[in-house]
Amino acid sequence: MFREALTAEGIAADRLTIRVVASEDDATALAFHGSPTFTAGGGDLFPAPSTPALSCLVYLTSHGLSGLPAPAALRAALAAT
Repeated sequence: MFREALTAEGIAADRLTIRVVASEDDATALAFHGSPTFTAGGGDLFPAPSTPALSCLVYLTSHGLSGLPAPAALRAALAAT
């Protein structure tokens, strides 16, 4: 999904990196607020005010809460970077 959004926004998807965050220490060091997290340009595309943690994220979509952001929201966040 992220690869498709990158391509749709004209961003080279070959630079996509998937990082495994395996511990609370990793989460703190990376300012990681949960999975899945989408970052671009050095920043979280959907920043959270919560404390970094090894946890799951939910995203608000037009159909309610989801484990992924809506594709249009992801593209809009990419376009704003």
